Amino acid sequence: MNLHRASKQSEWAGVSEVERNCWQRIAAKTSGVITPGNAVTIGGFGLVLSGLRDMRNGDKKSGFAKIAAGRIADLVDGAVAHRTGTKSPIGEGLDAATDKVAMLLALPVLASTGELPRSAAATLAVRDVAFASISALAKQRDRELHPSLAGKRATFEQWLALSLYASSAMAAEAGHPNTAQSLYYLGHIAFGVMAVESTTAFNDYAQQAFRAEIAPIAADTINPND
Repeated sequence: MNLHRASKQSEWAGVSEVERNCWQRIAAKTSGVITPGNAVTIGGFGLVLSGLRDMRNGDKKSGFAKIAAGRIADLVDGAVAHRTGTKSPIGEGLDAATDKVAMLLALPVLASTGELPRSAAATLAVRDVAFASISALAKQRDRELHPSLAGKRATFEQWLALSLYASSAMAAEAGHPNTAQSLYYLGHIAFGVMAVESTTAFNDYAQQAFRAEIAPIAADTINPND
């Protein structure tokens, strides 16, 4: 999994203008706003929103397909940014923000349509609030949080659990109780794995937020005889 992770400066900043590829030149001219990775991120987010609207309006098959396509886009946006040499702090922030907003919008919609158990929706909401809180605390302490592998896996597993629960509900509505029960149990498994990964990710983000700053040692203070 390619993390949509950037350093403090954009990837093209360290490349001379004559050596930049076409995507890097466009990114540089738009201050990092227009990039292939950002386009994939926004497109995927739009698909999720459209899918949630379909689900709320009763068109569950179309909604499910759009949400799945939108989440696949979230898995590849980092790879697209890497391939085109256009990773940046803007892209990293956009990826993280759309992940959080998409989930917070999905929870009440899927819970209200019966695709997601309300207890699971409440637990996921608490998880997302906890992650948002540690992110806000890190900003207050002037620390940078970067996505971890555990965090990206937890996000994937979170959506996987939602997909399995939704599939279970649709199978039950279609008159396939055995399939529905199997999918429901698989949803529980994905939910449990997500909980473990989320704990690991939260611990990693907490360490980033509270890590001690190491002051640089001036060269003239070093005693060569020590």
